[in-house]
Amino acid sequence: MGHFMHNRARRTGWSHPLRGGIVAAGTLLLAAAVAVGHVARAAEAAGGEPKPAAQSTESKDPAFKDWRLHCETPKGADKQVCYLYETLAIKDRGPVLNVAIGYAKNQKVPVAIFTTPLGISLPPGISLQVDEGEPVRFPVEICVNGGCKALLAVKDEILSTLKIGKEAKVTFHDAARRPVTLPVSLQGFTAGFKALEDAR
Repeated sequence: MGHFMHNRARRTGWSHPLRGGIVAAGTLLLAAAVAVGHVARAAEAAGGEPKPAAQSTESKDPAFKDWRLHCETPKGADKQVCYLYETLAIKDRGPVLNVAIGYAKNQKVPVAIFTTPLGISLPPGISLQVDEGEPVRFPVEICVNGGCKALLAVKDEILSTLKIGKEAKVTFHDAARRPVTLPVSLQGFTAGFKALEDAR
């Protein structure tokens, strides 16, 4: 799966994954848009192993190597909302995975939101593996027009591994239940997360 690049999605294609989030029973749910087709076609079209590329220079969001920090004040709110994010995209085809980390209102534990294309197999869920560590598995919560979304509470143990790790692997399954594993660079994550904490 070559020719992957980390970039900020265009506003007309992939909206920020935490924008418009709502808190329900302490869970951050999302509504976002994704300009990607079926995951099997997108993943197979790239061929080979994904290779992270430099961040897009189009974004005004502060960059921390392969991660960016986005902050905005929702309409009617008196406090800004910030989240750290990274997007994987296939060259000339658009994004295939977005990972965003932020805090739900009145929550002390950050939540990671993984947005995949539509058309994935839901029963296997999604797994996150940092370097050669034990994978953490979690379910897909919801699929909307913008893609399928899975939420993971980033507790201290997971957060520590993300800070010291070099690369995370996110695995989901296509419609034929074939695993699709994508690499998420952790370069800049520690500095980016500190900036997220400072912005709260």
